Amino acid sequence: MSNQHQRQIHLDFHTSPYIMDVGKDFDAEAFACTMKKSMVNSVTVFAKCHHGMSYYPTRLGIQHPALKGRDLLGEMMKALFAQKIRRNIYTTVAWEENIANTHPEWRQMKKDGTFANIETSADGKTEQPAGWKFLNWLHPDYIEFLKKHIAEILNNYTPEGIFLDIVFFHPKGGWSEECIKFRQKHGLMADGRETQIKFESLALKYFTGVITNFIRSLNKNITIFYNTPNNLYITNEFGAAVKDEFQTHYEIESLPSGFWGYHHFPRLARRLSHNGKAWYGMTGKFQKMWGDFGGLKSQFALEYECFRSQALGGGNIVGDQLHPLGVLDKATYQTIGNVYRQIEESEAFYEDSVSIAEVGVLSPNHPSLNEDETNLSEEGVVMLLEELHYNCDMLSEDADLNKYKLVVLPDSVQVSDQLEEKLGQYLQYGGKVITTGKSGTNKAVFQLGSHLLINEGETPLFPTFWNGTEDSGLTELSNRVIYTAGAQILAPGESIVYIERVLPYFKRNDVTYCSHFHAPNNKKDENYPAVFGDENYICFADAVFYEYRKSGSGFIKDALQWALQKMIGEPLCGAGLPSSILVYPRKKGNKVIVTLLRYLPVRKSIDIDIIDEALTFAGEILSFSQTVKSVKLYPDGAQLKNLGNRQFELPSQKGRLLLEVEI
Repeated sequence: MSNQHQRQIHLDFHTSPYIMDVGKDFDAEAFACTMKKSMVNSVTVFAKCHHGMSYYPTRLGIQHPALKGRDLLGEMMKALFAQKIRRNIYTTVAWEENIANTHPEWRQMKKDGTFANIETSADGKTEQPAGWKFLNWLHPDYIEFLKKHIAEILNNYTPEGIFLDIVFFHPKGGWSEECIKFRQKHGLMADGRETQIKFESLALKYFTGVITNFIRSLNKNITIFYNTPNNLYITNEFGAAVKDEFQTHYEIESLPSGFWGYHHFPRLARRLSHNGKAWYGMTGKFQKMWGDFGGLKSQFALEYECFRSQALGGGNIVGDQLHPLGVLDKATYQTIGNVYRQIEESEAFYEDSVSIAEVGVLSPNHPSLNEDETNLSEEGVVMLLEELHYNCDMLSEDADLNKYKLVVLPDSVQVSDQLEEKLGQYLQYGGKVITTGKSGTNKAVFQLGSHLLINEGETPLFPTFWNGTEDSGLTELSNRVIYTAGAQILAPGESIVYIERVLPYFKRNDVTYCSHFHAPNNKKDENYPAVFGDENYICFADAVFYEYRKSGSGFIKDALQWALQKMIGEPLCGAGLPSSILVYPRKKGNKVIVTLLRYLPVRKSIDIDIIDEALTFAGEILSFSQTVKSVKLYPDGAQLKNLGNRQFELPSQKGRLLLEVEI
């Protein structure tokens, strides 16, 4: 693992200028000792917050009035240094209220001439007053201000890292005079989300290049991270990938109890874990969201979130927000310490290990598509593969496909000529492919190796139904409903139909309707089957991963498991385990190490999933697809009972098992 500081705290301090007792009870030594006692080895502390308040004596902005010249940042930096804890400094870019009020000419503008603001609460839904104002980080004068601000921080405090927050545009922003010139230069004057994504991607590449070059002129060794939405696409030409060369690592901000949920993090971790840069999963201690003063999730939830990041090859960051008085919450750091102690004890287990991924999954995201839908497809494919215990990597079209036994194109993959050629070569040399939904149908004819898949549009009647055929052995899948519209794909003549598509009597409208929901199954679609293929590829004509994420229909998992077993056999380990157990195999020298996690998020509240217990492994059997000499528990070395036939009995431990496997 390349993460040298795996137990971090990201300490927010967005504090109103109307709070006048800031830092009143802050004790620098107690602050740093609490971090040390909690097994924290890196802290991101605050220079300036979204309110535009600086927490050190600044010549450029405005210091929080309650500090009256006190150097709160300096006190933190000195105390952390004394405890040998790594120090990163936080500052903000697009949300900075003081600058927005004093320099309105630097604000982001929408096309209608109004200022761009955040209109909702941190949950992304609830309307609230006083939404953050967006600043235009393409404005040359603001860029010069930011350079001076960064120089002031780096020259005065010499941190080991710098974190630049909120480097993105409002979804309708980017229409000030400077932005229009930038758009015109790159031919991006059209309306629409695709153009906005391309504009913001080019702007991000420009800005991060300028700022990183400036930072490097002051400090060649400091780590640099720009916090943006981690929107990653099939092509690295757009989205968060454009800043890759200008930052040292990735931090995946993903608070499961916030709007991200528990299925956001794994798809991004599986994309970033094999790109050669260190990365960290950033969760939060909060019951709900950033700024949730007094909110504290259970230790079980924090264990699951941190153990999962470590098992996938990442470091850990836990977000907290310091109370204005300057005192860390005792229960918070007891909880973090209990988790980070377990992380520290298992770091040697993961050291120098690499992921073993059997399946490569091409990203369904593309700037031309609705990300609210494609993100669900991406979450759905990772969910299903994890539930079926096949380890996967998320890929761009530039990835080396030959590393994988199977490549999956989930639901909406836009296939370029380059990717089409790569897939053909991959199939030619023995690779296997599963394609679903509208993947490849951006082409009228998608040449999948020697097979021509002809796209004739979206099925006009839906919901549709599945009937398994004798050729698949899935005859129990009789008249199972698919709620969303699929693709009409003409199967090549030599292909085998595994599942027939059955059409409803009609699509529900004001005239033709039946019962409460949709019309029942009627007759087989003679032209467009639901699932077909041969020994090298299987095509699902429906968006099964989006469908599973939306509806959770169990028969979809059954069909995918059949397809995976047909294509590549059983997973390396974990076949037959309940889907509540997550399996993470890694290669370490001549051994395999395996992490098993068993925590179950439950929707106990209306809006968020809760984890308040760890579940036992007792009575479960761990199977391997190849011969295994022994399986030992880490760290005590106790051997699991060998039941024969490559099966081992799991102990009654709860939550997490670390296993060393001798092949």
